[in-house]
Amino acid sequence: MITVRLMGGLGNQMFQYACARRLSITLGVPLRLDIGWYDADDLMPHETYSLGCFRLCPDLHWIKGRTHWKRTGRVIEERSHSVDSRVLSGSTRTYLSGFWQNEGYFAEVAPQIRSEFSLRSCLTEETALLIEQVGKGQTVSLHVRQAGYADALPASYYLDAVAEMQRRVIDPTFYVFTDDLAWARRELKLPPRSILVDFLNRGEPWQDLLAMSRCRHHVIANSSFSWWGAWLDPRPDKVVLAPRVWFFQDHQGDAEFRLPAAWTRV
Repeated sequence: MITVRLMGGLGNQMFQYACARRLSITLGVPLRLDIGWYDADDLMPHETYSLGCFRLCPDLHWIKGRTHWKRTGRVIEERSHSVDSRVLSGSTRTYLSGFWQNEGYFAEVAPQIRSEFSLRSCLTEETALLIEQVGKGQTVSLHVRQAGYADALPASYYLDAVAEMQRRVIDPTFYVFTDDLAWARRELKLPPRSILVDFLNRGEPWQDLLAMSRCRHHVIANSSFSWWGAWLDPRPDKVVLAPRVWFFQDHQGDAEFRLPAAWTRV
């Protein structure tokens, strides 16, 4: 059995699941999620186990805590943002602890990961209407993360990305998904064909993630949530623009962090 420690918000949990799921598929063994991290007393209220909205693998199991793994299995701790060969060659009793934010861990099973990240929960009327709207024409999801985020991107990144998208896409309409409407209105000089979208479902972020993924093209922030919003869109001809700097405090990590080959850094 493959076990992975979950931690962080929805986007981080998706990376952790996808990495471990690829290993469980390759080895033909069940997958187990360690959700003990969410029992800690010092977490923010929004940091909870969030994968229950998805159609995950049917033979999934859950535990809280890993102490027995030091005696009965192989524990692999993440060392860097590069693909770790120890994970790709993991044994049938492996415990993974890390963020694993690299498509290289699961690219070979991408269709199955996208299938398992399809929703089993119901959409609100607002989300359903938004998804209908973004499915028409050359729509672009533009994700702005600002509130309480130490590594928030400057307005100049978004303005450069908008200009680059306009060079690549004829007549785009920008849907700006943001957790800080006031900042977006104040700082971003957006083209006329732009629609500001305050996150519709703060308690159910997967609804916003799905709406972002249904846009035709994507401008992402340096955020795992944002990354998945673009990656879940399976269209091979989509345009995805990403920031050149992902980890402000870790330049080596930035060099090792790998975006999908077809995505462009701005």
